[in-house]
Amino acid sequence: MLSASWFRRLATGSPTPSRRPRSRPNLARRAVLPRLEVMEDRKLLSTFTVTSMSDSGAHSLRAGIQSGDAMIAFAPGLHGTITLESELPINHSVTIDGPGANVLSVSGNDSGRVFEVEAGQVAISGLTITDGREVAANGGGILVDAGASLNLDQVVVAKNSASADSAGNYGNGGGIENEGSLTVTQSLFTNNVASGGEYAAPITGTITEGSAGGAIDSQGPSLTVTTTAFTCNQAVGPATGTGEGNGGAINTSSAATITCSTFTGNEALGRTTNGGALSTGENETFAAPSLALSNCTFTGNEAVGANGANNSAALFGGEALGGAVANAGPLTVANSTFTDNMAKGGDQGDNVGGVDTNPVLGESWGGGMVNFASVLTITNTTFSGNRAIGGNSAAGPGAPAAGGGLASEIFANTTLTDVSFVGNQAIGGSGGSSSPGYPGTGGSGFGGGFYNGVESTATVSDALFSGNLAKGGAGGSGAAGGVGAGGAMANGGGTGAFEVAFLGLGTDTSSLSLDASTLILNVAHGGAGGAGGNGGNGSGGGVYVLGTTTASIDATLIAFDAALGGSSGTGGASGQGSGGGLYIDTGAGVTLSKSSRVLFNLASTSADDIFGVYTVT
Repeated sequence: MLSASWFRRLATGSPTPSRRPRSRPNLARRAVLPRLEVMEDRKLLSTFTVTSMSDSGAHSLRAGIQSGDAMIAFAPGLHGTITLESELPINHSVTIDGPGANVLSVSGNDSGRVFEVEAGQVAISGLTITDGREVAANGGGILVDAGASLNLDQVVVAKNSASADSAGNYGNGGGIENEGSLTVTQSLFTNNVASGGEYAAPITGTITEGSAGGAIDSQGPSLTVTTTAFTCNQAVGPATGTGEGNGGAINTSSAATITCSTFTGNEALGRTTNGGALSTGENETFAAPSLALSNCTFTGNEAVGANGANNSAALFGGEALGGAVANAGPLTVANSTFTDNMAKGGDQGDNVGGVDTNPVLGESWGGGMVNFASVLTITNTTFSGNRAIGGNSAAGPGAPAAGGGLASEIFANTTLTDVSFVGNQAIGGSGGSSSPGYPGTGGSGFGGGFYNGVESTATVSDALFSGNLAKGGAGGSGAAGGVGAGGAMANGGGTGAFEVAFLGLGTDTSSLSLDASTLILNVAHGGAGGAGGNGGNGSGGGVYVLGTTTASIDATLIAFDAALGGSSGTGGASGQGSGGGLYIDTGAGVTLSKSSRVLFNLASTSADDIFGVYTVT
């Protein structure tokens, strides 16, 4: 950038030559006095060159680290795999400059960790870190200790694992456990696993997950990720007990920034699961940190709850939260895409009696993302083809689902600007066998695109909602189909009613502001009734507003949406389809501006466009 003085010279032109007479030069010879300049204490950076592929020895990588040299390089032509007999501890600042991740690998030989960064500022580039393995410890490939920092550039972290043991000691961070500061640039994390195993040990620590962070578990001060790919990593919690699987790729309780990165085919599996690709805020020892996501893509990630959960020992079995992201801290998302991610509640749950009198085993929230009790800001981002699917129950009601694209609940504050929700689905699970007080009703599906509820606030502007579906699950024998409500978006209701009761909140007074947006071709569809059962109701093809909540709609088009009742079982009646464009439950406070248009919608039973009472402003 040009300086201010240079701008002044451009403005005034070159100064005119001085007319003052020149002084005569002093031609006297100056005496030359030799001097010795005192230099501060300096140390030249030394480089160790690795020439051996052995685990140890004079010219090995281990020897280079032990030498204390500031730089480690590798001899030309060196390629293949350095197979370790024990981990490589690093306790000083050093740069390890590898020849390329496709040229040289360092392997833990499936018997131990590869690197432990104990202290200093460490940089590693041009290597593959692979086959590290820890049991009852964190960081299968790399452990970054508190106070240390690690910078990875053009590194592949592949096929590492951290696993729990039968005593219930956890294994987090299949690829990396970060307790310090971690920066990752232009790298790849693939096929790493953090596994909680299949034990049923009780949870006793302050962190209640069975496993966290298939690729990275970050609990230190900072995490920065740029231009990095995460593929096919897993966080696997126990199928029984109360442990969780959190963050198939990343679980973070650090202040974090993730930019220009891709998350593809990662999974969180277990009795309860959070974030197929990314989970945040799981560390309960300090306030939730902030996370910024920008220019990222999340594709085909899954959070899948375990099958066969029962309600006799613990709550929320088979629960799936956030197909791509489960968030519990301040989060900003910009210029990103969420495509074909899925939160799938576990099937074959026993939803009868037990610990909870209103069981929701196998429930699903947020096919693309779920946001809990946090401030969430999303701009210029697309959610397409994501699904939240409730589990199919063996006994009792089917599991509910909410927020095919995004669910935001429990005192959340969400702002969505310049966003698109296209072709997302919230689908309730099918009901099982009926018992007294626990009919096999189909699970509800609320908010095909977006769900806001449980004392939450949402502001949506300049948004497109198109082709989203909220559908109730099929009823079991003799039971009704589930309710499908809010094809594009739902404000309250559904499984949120359970959360309100569980938290003792009395009523849900969530609020929704919808401005300058378009909602077209969305559908709310009731589930099919079982034999002898009625079809479920379809309410609000465009928008559903629960009776105790409020909504304001301004300068918005709601058109060509549909509310369809579910088909009946033999001997039953079809479900009601009401409010093809907008369904306003009794008692809701809704304002609709004169600049809004609700037209050309369809309801199978009544009120093609608007069902309920509202105020025109």
